[in-house]
Amino acid sequence: MRRMVCRTEQETNKQTIQPDSFLTQKLLFSRSSNPAKNASKHVFCFFLLLLAYCGCSGTKEERLSRYFARGSVCIKNGVIAKIENLNYIEGCFFVVLDKSEREKIVENKKGLLIGIGQGSPKVFFKHLPDGDRNVKKEHLSWGKTSPGSIFSGTTGITEKTQINIYLIDGKEGWAGKAVVDVEKRPAVLFSVMWENLFRVFYAAYSSFYTIDMFGEGTNDIHFIDFYNQAHEKINSQKRNGSLSKKKCRETFASYLGSYEDLHQQKAACTYKKVFLGVDQESRIDELGVEPLGSPQNRKNKALEKIRKKVLRHVSEIEPSLTGKLFDDVGNEETFFVLHLKRADSRDIRLPDTFADSVASLYKKVGCRKRLLLKTINFDKIPFLEQVFLVSKCDLFVSHHGAGLTHAIFAKKGAAVLEMFPYVFRKSIYENICRKARVRYYSWQNSDPRCAYDSTGSLIDTSKTLSWNSYDSKEYFRNQTTIPRDASQILSVLKRDFGREKEMELDRYFLLYMPWEQFNNQVIGFKTACILAEKMHRSLVIPPVGHRKKDEEERILGVVSSPDLDKKTKHEMTMFNPANYEWNPIDKYFSEDSIRQLPCRTIPFQKFREKNMQETIMVWEKKLSVKFTIEQLKNYYTFVLGIENPSKVLYSDMLPEISLANMPALYTETEKYTTVLMGMLFNRVKYCDDLEHPLKKYHDYKIDPDYRRITDTLTFSKGLFQIADKIVAENIGAKEFDIAVHVRRGDYLLKVECLSQTRNCKKDGTEKSCYQLTEDIVAVLSKDFSGKKIFFATNERALKEELSKTELGKNNKLYFLGDLLSQPQQETLDPIEILIVEQIICTKAKHFKGNYFSSVTRHIVEKRKNGTYSFW
Repeated sequence: MRRMVCRTEQETNKQTIQPDSFLTQKLLFSRSSNPAKNASKHVFCFFLLLLAYCGCSGTKEERLSRYFARGSVCIKNGVIAKIENLNYIEGCFFVVLDKSEREKIVENKKGLLIGIGQGSPKVFFKHLPDGDRNVKKEHLSWGKTSPGSIFSGTTGITEKTQINIYLIDGKEGWAGKAVVDVEKRPAVLFSVMWENLFRVFYAAYSSFYTIDMFGEGTNDIHFIDFYNQAHEKINSQKRNGSLSKKKCRETFASYLGSYEDLHQQKAACTYKKVFLGVDQESRIDELGVEPLGSPQNRKNKALEKIRKKVLRHVSEIEPSLTGKLFDDVGNEETFFVLHLKRADSRDIRLPDTFADSVASLYKKVGCRKRLLLKTINFDKIPFLEQVFLVSKCDLFVSHHGAGLTHAIFAKKGAAVLEMFPYVFRKSIYENICRKARVRYYSWQNSDPRCAYDSTGSLIDTSKTLSWNSYDSKEYFRNQTTIPRDASQILSVLKRDFGREKEMELDRYFLLYMPWEQFNNQVIGFKTACILAEKMHRSLVIPPVGHRKKDEEERILGVVSSPDLDKKTKHEMTMFNPANYEWNPIDKYFSEDSIRQLPCRTIPFQKFREKNMQETIMVWEKKLSVKFTIEQLKNYYTFVLGIENPSKVLYSDMLPEISLANMPALYTETEKYTTVLMGMLFNRVKYCDDLEHPLKKYHDYKIDPDYRRITDTLTFSKGLFQIADKIVAENIGAKEFDIAVHVRRGDYLLKVECLSQTRNCKKDGTEKSCYQLTEDIVAVLSKDFSGKKIFFATNERALKEELSKTELGKNNKLYFLGDLLSQPQQETLDPIEILIVEQIICTKAKHFKGNYFSSVTRHIVEKRKNGTYSFW
């Protein structure tokens, strides 16, 4: 168990007393250039201050109680502390405690670090002898300096700094008023060694963590900055007269609270609450990758508090940010890549063609947003503007260095790419990204021929990196990298661009209306998948429908009626979604095959959970004879339950246009999250020579997109098992000699239309569309005598008709009703029966079909072996 020393907090008077003696003020706050003289003056001023306020009456204890409030000290884990009523006078810190309380505070010989890294100052609690309330000469200094190198192999940093806090014995009656000034806000005593954003952030981060350990709030923090004089000398040399780096500490801290440089402190002060020390658990691993941990842990909460405080200041200046640098930054339609470039030798000099290469890659991946790439040096940009740019970017690219601290301000969903020089690599910024929940990528130069040291010479590969040697670290840190090409960096960017596309697909959706019978719906589904991919949208998986039993009977009666004309038959057989029974697509197709489609898909129920406020419905100005607006409305309203789109777009899209031109018709839909389209059965022209009426079979699989989808999409495993089993049980073989598709029924109306088309009878088109019994017998008897023939048909009377013919007498004819058991016929729905028929046809040694029919098309496209021909 960790050791804890904690004293009860005491209420103190917050009133401030100002010295009324000009002489006292002048003596107290004036300084001499002579250190020895200064020290004696400090002692003299201290007692003069007491006399000026005490007067001549009362005991010594009573006089002192008018100026020094009783304090308390709480130490946790031996490394962090909370002090109430910490007094400061001319370089001396002290706390007034009861003797019993003071004795419980054990002097820590190791001290409490108030910074992170070797050479950070330490705080020591020192006891004055009992009854001794004199602040002596040696107590007034900042502390002793001890020789010794902070970093091995280094010269110039040869001293450490310690701060003594004296614990003064105060008896009863010591609780009183502050000395001169009173700082009522919670204060943090901290130290920043090196003047860069990361070190200031790290100090603030550990401070917030320490405050949280004591259960205190961080709304208004006062930062007391104390720095090692030896480090200040090196910082001054690096500064070259510029104060911008020194102001980094003050600037960053001021956005989190208020800032005070303790070295410039002149007035005496009492700090009501002071926190100091660095808990081991607040450290961020520099060389190893930390586990993610809970978002609620102290590390993540401390980081989030810093992030929110700074971004609050950014939001105040955001309306005033205009000009070329900020154009299009934060635009929702823009993918913003921010490349941070260093001005010093520690840089990775990317090729001049890098921006063009990134743009080309982005376009190739297929992201929908416009790419914006800015390469910026932060040296001359105010801090809040730096944060603004990072908070708006989608991808932050930077060389390893303090600038990557900005990653904590990245927006949700953004990513960071950290680039490392040869050999040198740390995990500190990766760990910060993990805590900030920012996606992280990295690239490191592995080619020493591209690495140059600070003198411009090629890196010395005989040297090895030692993390214990300051000189070794600086040698490998201060490299200039000039890659021969950016291919490896681009490969990392490709991963993030690909993820951006995936994220876009989670926000943009495409729906369409499945139209007519099953295989027409399948062709429409394939087209929708291609279109969704081209438009960078997720395809919402539609249901699959078949006519209800009474609707099927009604349509067959209409088609065969001799009393109705062609126009009336068309009107009475129009597709009506309300007269269909709709089922989930996975009832008929393999779920794995749907997941493997080239387009991103999303189940309809999951889509309904999304935000559907921005919807646009696409209606076509020129509709086909059998496709109407009423069908579209009925499908979306009654089948899917989607009503009142945000906008309706009247499209100029015509049937069977080229796939390349199709997305251009929907540019107006890009800003809408959801596009509702009509039927897509005959909307893409997959073959250049396609014309109507059809004169031959056209292979859509010559189109690579269509072929990829067709080869991927497969029927459910259960339906394959049924087909294979009933074939084996009935014919004692795996496949039929020949399978035949005969489309009758509603095709009677189609052939009537063809009969009125010029030259159809002369070129045999009519027979190709609708096969009479005598034509079937004539063709099959000639070429397939004595074979086992399977018939896939929607004509119920065909079996009886063929049994009386020469074909029926000389061959064994099979229909699906002969193969299925009675329970199977009762449980399988019309689409499942149709699919089983198609599977049997795809496996037959030879297949003969109707090139007008989408059933035949699907069978031919799925056949892997054997031959096929058409009527």
